[in-house]
Amino acid sequence: MSLSSRLLSVSSLVLAASLAGCIPVAASMPTSTWRPGEEAAACRPGAYDDAQGSAWSSSARRAAHAKLQNGEIVVVSALGCRVDVLQRCQVEDEVRRTDLGGAIAYDLAGATVGAADLEGACEGATHVVESASVDERGRLGEVALAPLSLDGFDLSGAWKGTMRQPGGPYEIYDLSFELVQTGKRVRGMSELSTADGRQWGRIAFEGRLDGNTLYFADTEIVADDVGIFLEWCMKGGYAVVDPVARSMHGPWRAFACAPGTVELEKSSPRPAAPAAPAAAVAGGSPMAADLEQPW
Repeated sequence: MSLSSRLLSVSSLVLAASLAGCIPVAASMPTSTWRPGEEAAACRPGAYDDAQGSAWSSSARRAAHAKLQNGEIVVVSALGCRVDVLQRCQVEDEVRRTDLGGAIAYDLAGATVGAADLEGACEGATHVVESASVDERGRLGEVALAPLSLDGFDLSGAWKGTMRQPGGPYEIYDLSFELVQTGKRVRGMSELSTADGRQWGRIAFEGRLDGNTLYFADTEIVADDVGIFLEWCMKGGYAVVDPVARSMHGPWRAFACAPGTVELEKSSPRPAAPAAPAAAVAGGSPMAADLEQPW
């Protein structure tokens, strides 16, 4: 959804491909999170589950262990290859402790923690420690994380904010979303414009929720006005949703484009239903995708 500069030689290839029906190409829906500068392949699957592994720093292990010993629920930001313990983020509920003959087990006793239940400095919170074990030597070992719930908070409606792309043709764009949420699925339309208003675009996208993390991917450029050697990047990314602040933010990536971030705040409730089903439009629309089709 950002602009990508094209050299003349590349532009010819894009034109040829578009005549063949290959451009634009829908973005891929991310399957996991990342932090700026990380390579997806560098993150070991299951790393979050081992507090002695690469995803947990020694300070994070100490902070988590201390909160568990105090009977506190551990709130973390588990993104990309790292788990950060949010020491000043709190939840009113307590964890349950079970002594196992030298070892200790902690768990939430089946409680579900919502993102709206958090208090304190909780920016970037994504999970809580659902269960954890401490061995006879007092080392935090196996850990199970549970995603924060968004129960009671509907993403449907209008969102407004900015998109940033350091190193792009323009580094800051005005951005708005119109979202419709159905269960864990989200679909909508984004509108982008440069600060000078000279370039703009309307891009359809689809998304899915995993806890309070929204994964999204552009599907179609519906309309735009850009220069002859510019085109909108088809973006895939994720955003962490904060229902208390009514905001979301996160990174995105796109083929042949400098990566960037989005920052949005909710400005209205659920939008009105469309006047006519999208299927009635000639050629169909990504907004009319079969809602029963799995991601």
